[in-house]
Formats: sequence, C-alpha cells, structure tokens
Amino acid sequence: MEKQLNIPELLELSDEEIAKKVELKELALQRQKAEIKEQNSHIEQLINDDLNHKAKEESFLNSNKVTLLQEQSKKVFIDFLNEKGIKFLALKDGSVKLNAKSSKEFAKQLKAEVSVKRTLTNEESSLLFKIHKQGDLKISFRSQNSDDMETLYLYLNHIIISMIVGLVHRDKKTYSVVKHHSYKGGYAIVFRLNFEQLRVKSMLRTIVVDDNLQFIKEVDYFEFISSCAVSHTKSNVNLQEIENKMLTEVIKSKEKHEALEWTSQNRLIDIKIDSMKSYFKKQINKAKRLEKQVKEKGIVRMRAGEIENWKAKEVNKITELMNQKKMVSDFEILGVVGIEK
Repeated sequence: MEKQLNIPELLELSDEEIAKKVELKELALQRQKAEIKEQNSHIEQLINDDLNHKAKEESFLNSNKVTLLQEQSKKVFIDFLNEKGIKFLALKDGSVKLNAKSSKEFAKQLKAEVSVKRTLTNEESSLLFKIHKQGDLKISFRSQNSDDMETLYLYLNHIIISMIVGLVHRDKKTYSVVKHHSYKGGYAIVFRLNFEQLRVKSMLRTIVVDDNLQFIKEVDYFEFISSCAVSHTKSNVNLQEIENKMLTEVIKSKEKHEALEWTSQNRLIDIKIDSMKSYFKKQINKAKRLEKQVKEKGIVRMRAGEIENWKAKEVNKITELMNQKKMVSDFEILGVVGIEK
C-alpha cells in the first residue's frame, strides 16, 4: 500500500482528503486482486477445457473392450486354479469364491511358482500374505461388484494376474499359436504405441501378415483378440525370428499413428493459442480503457503495470503452449502369434 501512495503529495492534504485517498487505494487494490484471481481462473479454464472434452471423447476402453478384459482376467485366474487343483465356487454374478483353505492354497502355490524364477517384490509378498490370512475370499472381475464380504477385484494388469501370466518377468513377450475366425495361416504381431504430448496416450495394435510375411491388415488388439480361440497346435517356426522380420511394419505403424496424433494434438494447441491471444487482447484493451478513465497518477501507474503484466502473461502462456507441440513416442512389442490354418 505504501508503494502506491505519493507521500510528498499526502503532506499537502487534509486528514479527510488523506483518508479518502487511502480508501480509494485500498478499494483499487482489492479490485485488482479480485481481477487477477478471476483472470487466472479464466486462463486455466482455457488451457484445460478442450483437453477434458477430448479425454472424455477418446476414452481408451469402451464397454465392449472392458467386458473382454474382464473375461480375460477371469479366464487367467480360473485356469490357474484348475491347473493347481484349487477348489472354488463360481457365483451367479460372475465372481469366484474361495474358502479359507483354498485361499491359503492359492497364495502358497502362486508364491512358490513365482519364487522359482525370481524374488517377490514387497508389494507381492504383502498381498499374498494378506490373502493367506484372509479366510473366505470373493474374487470379482467387475469393479462395481461388491457386497458385505471382502472382495478382491482383479483386472488384467492387476499384480495377481501379472504374477500368474508372468508379465512381471523380464521378458514380457508372448509367443504362441491361436485359431482365428477371420484368418487362416499367417502371423500376428501385437504391440503397444505410446505418445506423450498434451497428455499420455497408449494404444494396443495388431498387424496381421500372411505366411510370406506380406502385410494383410492392421487392427485394434481387442478387435483381433475377440475373434481368437485357443489352439493346441505347436508352431514349428521360430516366432522370435518372425518378430524381427516384422519390425519394419511396426515402425511404419508407429510413424503413421504418430503423424495422426501430432496433427490432432497440434490442432488443439493452435485453437488454444488463438483463444489465449483473443483473451489476452480483450483484457489488455480493457485495462487500457480503464487507464484512460482515471486521472489519479497512482491508479494510472497501477493500470499501466497491469497492462505490462498482461503482456508478460501472454508471452509466457503462448510459449508454454508452443512447447507442448513437442511429441515423445515409442513402441513395445508384446508378442507374436502364429495363426492356425
């Protein structure tokens, strides 16, 4: 407040005039604080609104994919129980119930199997210990499925499922043979694409090729896996060699999707930049109009400083948005499958 007042000028005023001037300064400062708070709120809204809309619009998992993931999680879990001879009760709601004895046996068997290959993490040991001491346990594969009995919700990348299928091992790749409703013969390579720009986005893709490794089609992983069936045929081809030969197709796919993502995200950024420029222009013009309407030197200086602050904010925000145009991307091969003829 002291910085806003002209002390020599005050010495020439009466007590009443000084009180009035101080009151005006206080009101001006309060108004400025309120304006800054509102302005920052507008800026954050401009930055976040379209991202939130886009995130909702492009939800990675639709209901069909969620159902498929739930079915896969359940299959992995029940296959392990059957393989180890662990008794369980399948409930009408799709969940599974283990009695106290079965819970202990499950924890014991899973711990033993993983321990043969590696040391369990603290998180894994803690969870298995809890299951061992749990008593009766209900396993659900749907997040909304819950009741009075303590329920363990298992999803595809849950630590328990990961331990069962070996996804926490160093080599996360899967090599196998499947039957497929749409393809007879050939191979499919499954991979994940990761993009990081305005936000992190991942997608699972599958490239299908014929026996001569000629490209047939690229499809969403969930679309491909939904038409797969278990095959007991063993491949007489080295699928790891097939993977190496198909890397070129995977890289092409990455470059294609990266270009699409880059274009889509940068279009959003450009819209945000235009909106931001328009917003700052409006605020600067408003401050200039207010500057012209006042005669008090202190308030004039305050408005001039406000204009400069707006200009500095505009430069910072536009620079921040321009930096967001940089994209980082990578890919990971998850597995190769031979398709039964």
